[in-house]
Amino acid sequence: MGPVPGCPGRAETRLLTRLLLPFVVGVLTASASPRATARDFVLNEVLPDPSGADDGREFVELLNPGPDPLALDGVRLEFANGADGPVWLVRWTAPDGLVVPAGGRFLLGDRPWAGSEPVDAEVDLGLQNGPDAVRLVRGDLTLDLLGYGPLDDPALFEGHPAGTGAGLALARRPDGRDTDDNAADLVLAVPTPGRPNFHPFTLTLTAAEHEPPVLARPGDVLRVAVRVVHGGTEMWPAGPCVLAWPEGRATAWWDGARPGDERQLAFVLRPRLRGALPLVLAVPAAGGDTVRVDVGTVQVGAAALRLNEVLPAPGAGQGEWVEVLWDGPDPLDLAGYVLADADGGRAELPPRPLAPGGLAVLAADSTGLRRWWRENAASGAAGCAAGAPAAVVVAVSGWPSLNNTPPAGRPYADRLLLCDPRGVVLDAVTWGGGGFPETETGRSLERTSPEPVNPGAEAWAPCTAAAGATPGCPNSGAAAGRPDAGGLAVEPPLLDRA
Repeated sequence: MGPVPGCPGRAETRLLTRLLLPFVVGVLTASASPRATARDFVLNEVLPDPSGADDGREFVELLNPGPDPLALDGVRLEFANGADGPVWLVRWTAPDGLVVPAGGRFLLGDRPWAGSEPVDAEVDLGLQNGPDAVRLVRGDLTLDLLGYGPLDDPALFEGHPAGTGAGLALARRPDGRDTDDNAADLVLAVPTPGRPNFHPFTLTLTAAEHEPPVLARPGDVLRVAVRVVHGGTEMWPAGPCVLAWPEGRATAWWDGARPGDERQLAFVLRPRLRGALPLVLAVPAAGGDTVRVDVGTVQVGAAALRLNEVLPAPGAGQGEWVEVLWDGPDPLDLAGYVLADADGGRAELPPRPLAPGGLAVLAADSTGLRRWWRENAASGAAGCAAGAPAAVVVAVSGWPSLNNTPPAGRPYADRLLLCDPRGVVLDAVTWGGGGFPETETGRSLERTSPEPVNPGAEAWAPCTAAAGATPGCPNSGAAAGRPDAGGLAVEPPLLDRA
């Protein structure tokens, strides 16, 4: 199993969750106070150390975990600096008349609030990054106490103090959990002010791959493998799940999962639409809900920017190179596009404009390639007339070294991927074993057609030109070469007339 579909080195993790419905400062003396025994408000999520500046980003989320509405009358939020011990400073006192519904939240945001989520009250919170503590009190009754960081005084925490992490909130997992142990009840998590901390059913996509990486022609078989982790809080029931794309769907069996369990799923597809097709995994959860996860995008049929020729086994001094063809209606800049190979090598292309119908020769050694051209152009062995304009040569740094012999555990020597700036694989060519075209030193592999004519057929074959390659010239197989071999304005030219 490899990374999420896309260019190697661009592994993505995508998270999709099921959403659920729903200053005056005073000083109090330190003393032991009684604890709440009935279900009352809890500190459900606290962000004491936001990313960047703290002002306007700290928040405290209160939760009514009970089955009935609950009034905030008389509730105070208090803060204690761990360096001073249990000396509590009032940060906020609830006005009379505020009622929070059963399961509802009340969000206090630092003044002036800079977050995108609406808050129920702006407060001069002035929290610190730890070791410190906050608590909720009503009269002499402590409703909840949260200590974070390396605290020693048990008056500042319940059970054991919670941890700290820059940019991370202290969040109860699950929401409302209160066993009177801060370390057990709260975990460090991405802040979710005013929303559930952890959803009952959450899937994280940790890996996905499809074979082949690009479907050469519509109707061919595409095999997709997906690995996901259940990051929610409830047992996920077993049942069928679906991998869908715009024109169809494939099914697999979901074994069910406990929170934290990983599951692997396999699907067989036959997409018939050309173009970039998004794949979406849909897994039914409890209560009639369905969790959907974006699995990636697969290119079906020839893309407008595609590989046209590749030299993975160069002769002495020539260097590896790849020729790409732009078949779109408007000019294209190659900036941000990526070449990658099966071993994880990855090279981002530099800015370089391409006109419609234009070729670019991407070279590991542009000097060696020009020298090879001079040696072959005069005789016409390279496939172009000596005076004809030729393709742009682009020197690419961080070149992915291409194999010519299958390594252990792989049936082919190597696979070259062309990816767009989003990481979507636009085109691919595989060689050396496993029924794929073989390589020969000094002889390139050329695209023979934009798409194979027959199921299972290859669109690639060894070059038959006398020079062994045709960089910047029509392919010896002609059908997939540049439509017009001359008349392009290029800079710098591959053909060196000096």
